[in-house]
Amino acid sequence: MTDRQAWFSLFFRRRPFDGNYAIAAGIQTAIEFIEAFRFEESDLMYLEGLKTSNGELLFEPKFLEYLSKFSFNCDLYAMPEGTPVFPYEPLLFVRGPILEAQILESSFLNIINFQTLIATKAS
Repeated sequence: MTDRQAWFSLFFRRRPFDGNYAIAAGIQTAIEFIEAFRFEESDLMYLEGLKTSNGELLFEPKFLEYLSKFSFNCDLYAMPEGTPVFPYEPLLFVRGPILEAQILESSFLNIINFQTLIATKAS
């Protein structure tokens, strides 16, 4: 399934601060995160040492090898920074191999949601 193509979009459901819109922010930070994203040797060593409650390895060596060569190969479509957006309107689309998109999804949510919230409050 690692090569199966997937789409995900980042949007918000409720208007922050009972306003009518939000201000898209954090897109540039997310792009910089993507460009710098790598699994360092220390990350892989940590993951290699993790075990299940039965004492078995949590991750197979083949998966850790995949992570050691990981690079972002997805397409990214995003609103420009500072654009007013409305509930259910996507701020960001990611299309690419499902595993890559899922690995980066949580980081995108944290980066963009926080910066959008702050920019919206400031506006």
